Amino acid sequence: MIKIFKKTSPKTNSNTQKIKDEITEICTELEKTNIWFQTEVESDLIEACILQREVLNARYRHLISKMKLLEPSLNKEN
Repeated sequence: MIKIFKKTSPKTNSNTQKIKDEITEICTELEKTNIWFQTEVESDLIEACILQREVLNARYRHLISKMKLLEPSLNKEN
C-alpha cells in the first residue's frame, strides 16, 4: 500500500482524518484497478478499467484539493 501521510497527532481534525482515510482507500482501489487492467484481456473490460481509473483519479484530485484547504501547510512547493 502507498503511504501518503505521516502518523497523525491527537489534535488532527476529524474532517481531515476522514479525508486522509478516503485518500488511502482510493489509493488502494487504484492499485486494484491497475492490477485488473494488467490482467484483463476483453476489450470492453479494459475500457471499464480505464474508466474506473479516471473516476478514482478525479476523486483523488478532489480530496487532495479539500485537504489543501484544510491544511495550508500542504500548499508549500518543494
